[in-house]
Amino acid sequence: MQGLMMNSQLTIASLMRYAEQNHANAEIVSVTNDDPRHRYTLGESFARARKLANALRNLGVETGDFLGTFAWNDYRHMEIYYALGGMGCVCLTAPLLK
Repeated sequence: MQGLMMNSQLTIASLMRYAEQNHANAEIVSVTNDDPRHRYTLGESFARARKLANALRNLGVETGDFLGTFAWNDYRHMEIYYALGGMGCVCLTAPLLK
């Protein structure tokens, strides 16, 4: 299409593909209540996000749906964010209140 700056749309899924192709072995360290230092790679994170997206599709979640999350800000929440964004859903985050 003429006039576009890019050959493809800038989506969460396209960002994930680029990061996985170029930085799959980059380490992610997440501090959580149940695991003081959770370590894994960007590639492993995206693989888990894809599994979650498939599970959500099997539960009936569709592109364009709005889903709220209620989770601590750790590696699991990041996977939810990428799973939902990668499948074209809107991720609504809610902070945990003390």
